[in-house]
Amino acid sequence: YENNRKLKPHRDTDSSITFVIPLTDGYKGGEFILSDKEYILGKGDCIYFNGKKTAHGVKSVTEGYRASLNVWTRKINPITLV
Repeated sequence: YENNRKLKPHRDTDSSITFVIPLTDGYKGGEFILSDKEYILGKGDCIYFNGKKTAHGVKSVTEGYRASLNVWTRKINPITLV
C-alpha cells in the first residue's frame, strides 16, 4: 500500500484463520483494523484471527510503502492414504 491506499473493513470468504505479517516498516498510517480496534504492527510481527468471522482492514498509508504477507487457511476434508 502507498499513496493513500487502504483496505476497507471486510470478512474473508473462505479463511478459517488469517495471518497478517508486515514485511516493511518506516511508513506512516497503514494501521491494521481488527474488530473496530487499530493496531500498529511492526515489521515481522504476526497477528492472526478468524478471517471469516472478524471484520478487518487497513487504514490509509500516508507516507512510504506498506507490504505484508497474508496467509489464508481453511478446513479441508482429511485425505486417507492407502
